[in-house]
Amino acid sequence: MDDRMLTRLLDTSARATAEGDHVDDAVAAVARASRPRSRRRTLTALAAGGALVLATGTAAAAGPQLLTHLGWWAENSTMQLTRDGTVCTQGFRVSATPERVTDPAALEIARAALVEVDLESLDLSETLRELEPELANADYVEGGEPWAPTGAYTDSFALFVALSDHVRDAVAAAGFDPDSVSLDGAAECDGPLTVPVGP
Repeated sequence: MDDRMLTRLLDTSARATAEGDHVDDAVAAVARASRPRSRRRTLTALAAGGALVLATGTAAAAGPQLLTHLGWWAENSTMQLTRDGTVCTQGFRVSATPERVTDPAALEIARAALVEVDLESLDLSETLRELEPELANADYVEGGEPWAPTGAYTDSFALFVALSDHVRDAVAAAGFDPDSVSLDGAAECDGPLTVPVGP
């Protein structure tokens, strides 16, 4: 997935707002004024069938009415204690994949699969076994500085990948194209997502 596809995915997941540049400017000014002065780190992790946006900050309580830091309401959410002791609140929703024809029945099957799964009991062991070597062997660079993912990043991404596979499998089992639906995920963690890698 390239940057243009990611941008389209993020744009289509945004809630509709009043039109006009003056409204956008006013909202941006309020957001800047209310934003904490500390630097907020945001990362995007991509997997087949969706994107997970991770951010550092205060992990909010999960529940059926979780408003994610991206501005959309989660259809399923959880508060996860990662293996490194970080608390991450994660919210998920399904949407139609941009530039694909999505049968409304496929979208409902995906949504039902998402809503019905108990996120706390989802087995992540196989996903972690596959994901950890892949993450360990990748090169990550931001601002010219190399970094490595923390346990919070790895565990949050593993939950997203396992849930994405679950939703895609349900859609495929019903005879629909699993690529016609996307899983959107937003995670906010109270600890670091990355650590610097020094020489």
